[in-house]
Amino acid sequence: QYVDDASLALTTLAARPDVEGLLAMGHSEGASVAIRAAGRVPVDGLVLLAGPGRRLDAVLQEQFEAMNLPDAVLQRALSILRTVAAGGRVENVPPALNMAFRPSVQGFLASECAMDPAAEIGRVRAPTLLVQGLRDLQVGPADLTALRRGRPDADVVTLPEANHMFKAAPPERAGNFALYRVAPAPLHPGLLPAWVRFIDATG
Repeated sequence: QYVDDASLALTTLAARPDVEGLLAMGHSEGASVAIRAAGRVPVDGLVLLAGPGRRLDAVLQEQFEAMNLPDAVLQRALSILRTVAAGGRVENVPPALNMAFRPSVQGFLASECAMDPAAEIGRVRAPTLLVQGLRDLQVGPADLTALRRGRPDADVVTLPEANHMFKAAPPERAGNFALYRVAPAPLHPGLLPAWVRFIDATG
């Protein structure tokens, strides 16, 4: 559904006489949506911000294992993840895991887990920019490496100290995640210049 919506939006914009170019941009799981939409609708550029380069179930498993959850909760989370990734559904989700696995998002998760972003990005011909924060605790170097394998010609920008929300974050985990809830915290100063350079280069 998200890919359909994004593709329709791009197609609609392309038909407008006041639009000179199309840029598809996605952050985190939205990067996977942007990749697939750019594969359907010709765009002038593709920007992926902290985009997963591996199947989502592999990324989520790493995230859960890094959370220091009680073993029983971790094993239940991984069990649900395996079921959803295989296309199944879990109705009775423990309250502690409801945000990640509530029934309303399981369909979306299943579709994301079925996708190999590195393979999909290789089918996109548009100029591509990959932006990765070096203090991102959710999407990391393995994902950037995988995306670069799919598109070795992509422009790559890494931002020291930037977390998953592209804010300059402290090295400790608690302080990094705390910034997620600080809306006034500025974006990393290298983010917008990277966008501008890429957009200027794509013409």
